[in-house]
Amino acid sequence: MDAVTLLGSPRKEGNTARVLNWVEDVLRDAGHSVERRWISDYAIAGCQECRRCKEGKVELCSIFDDGIAMLRRIVAADMLVLAAPVFCWGFPGPLKCLLDRMYCLADAESSSRIEGKPIALIVTAGGPEKDNADLLVKAYESMTAYMGAVTAGALVIANCAGPESLDAAVQERAKAFAEEVAGVL
Repeated sequence: MDAVTLLGSPRKEGNTARVLNWVEDVLRDAGHSVERRWISDYAIAGCQECRRCKEGKVELCSIFDDGIAMLRRIVAADMLVLAAPVFCWGFPGPLKCLLDRMYCLADAESSSRIEGKPIALIVTAGGPEKDNADLLVKAYESMTAYMGAVTAGALVIANCAGPESLDAAVQERAKAFAEEVAGVL
């Protein structure tokens, strides 16, 4: 099966990337192809709420930037894994722009181009989970439900003090999460 992972952190080698590496390794070991996309490599504008996507006037979105190719790749994949640090109680801006643009994947008749597709979430946070990282999990669950996708699980690693603080216990949690996610594929 084909999994696309989206690294939403602006740091290519930070906490989130390290946890995502462990998850991707398990997915590959389970026989799945994994393609990582680092969101900071792409120019993706936020949704302008023009609603042209809902009126059938465009294939996906009326904003012709890197978001179009990213949305096509998400639709084509068998699974999507979102990985992001907490930024001001939410997703980092570049990833949030793409998530907002995913609105075009559900049309006006309530069908979705990613209906039934498993989506997993990895969140890292410098602070606690409560009233912090849990807010991203809630947003992910709401988006997944709206899109008719399948919630494949969420892994929250709170109180990260830097990649070197992610010890063997965190690695084992990431691997166990990845095994659960691999079972959904």
